[in-house]
Amino acid sequence: MYVAFGLVVASLAPVLTPLGEDLGLSKSRLGAILGTWPAVFIFAAVPCGRLLDRIGLRWALLAGGVLMGLSGMLRGLATGSVTLFVAVGIFGLGAPMISNGAPKLVVSWFGESERAKATGIYVTGPVVGQAVALAAANSVIVPVAGGSWRSVPLVFAAVTGAVCVLWLILTARIDSSTPQHGPGPTGGSTERTGAVALARNPVMRLVLAMAVAVFFVNHGLNNWLPKIIEDGGLSAENAGYLTAAAYAAGLLGPLTLPRLGNRYPLAAPVGVSLSLGAVIAMLTLVSGLASTPFLVLIGVLRFGLIGLCLLTLMRVPGVDGRNMGIASGLFFMAGEIGGFGGPFAVGAIGDATGGFDASLLTLTASAVLVAALFGVIHRRATRGEATRALGGGATPPEPPIAVV
Repeated sequence: MYVAFGLVVASLAPVLTPLGEDLGLSKSRLGAILGTWPAVFIFAAVPCGRLLDRIGLRWALLAGGVLMGLSGMLRGLATGSVTLFVAVGIFGLGAPMISNGAPKLVVSWFGESERAKATGIYVTGPVVGQAVALAAANSVIVPVAGGSWRSVPLVFAAVTGAVCVLWLILTARIDSSTPQHGPGPTGGSTERTGAVALARNPVMRLVLAMAVAVFFVNHGLNNWLPKIIEDGGLSAENAGYLTAAAYAAGLLGPLTLPRLGNRYPLAAPVGVSLSLGAVIAMLTLVSGLASTPFLVLIGVLRFGLIGLCLLTLMRVPGVDGRNMGIASGLFFMAGEIGGFGGPFAVGAIGDATGGFDASLLTLTASAVLVAALFGVIHRRATRGEATRALGGGATPPEPPIAVV
């Protein structure tokens, strides 16, 4: 399901040039459309989580897969900006089912000793899906389909439909109902109180600001990187290959960089953020095949940065295993604000300046902001831990399950 997530979310990135020409869309209009699903995600995340708890994993993930497939199909049938806007927005209704359902599935179906491994496997799914989409779109699907950009989202919609059928078959004999925590004495206000208390935590607010900045960079690159490479002088096919290589390299990031974050909780995230900003800035100076090593580094750094952000979230004073779900929900909801703004900003700035250099420098500035926020968060979190230690009598928090 998460591989299908990656296929559909990346289905338009490799074909933005012919798509824009066919539908008469500018870079800024395309950027706004590409940022639609993260905007929908922000408002759909909590209702989708409640529906997930009510109908169970099997049917909730199926519903998410069906909505993703519908989004892919409607993308391929779009006739203008409005229909494409609706098609991309529908993905934002299905995506939270997968994002919320995957960790719930791991906790429900796997023993504690297996959860870290299961989580490590599923988080690679969307990266694999996006890498396959970018590599196959212009090299295989478009040529076989006679040059039509519409074939790409339609093929990935069909693959998503097949995944949904496979999901039903594989889960036919598995009890997907999971024990749920009952409401608190006030009829379910415990979760809301936890979210409000976390949102009032000054360190947590800094982490949420960091999430906005990180997703701004990630989603801006997710949607525009093939077009940026293509504008540097390469064919759409070669741009797809290079972007796929960056995504493939990105699989190394979550498996290595968070371990450095455990050892060097300040130096590692600050260094990775600054390095990411520097490498993105290099794309304004280097283009064509010469940009390959920088693209590979971007893949490793930006996907590893997400893991470092989650480690930082786990270290926020007041966050532990009992409220990690609420904390991560706030993190991703805030992050998708940047997820909407990133693609829109890259497209709008590209339109205004006639190229992507200013857009890339904007992403660089956002990465530098992330580094600064890491430093402030670390200082305040460390100060909070020292204060609790001096106060004495504090109960040590339940350690979170390691993701990597």
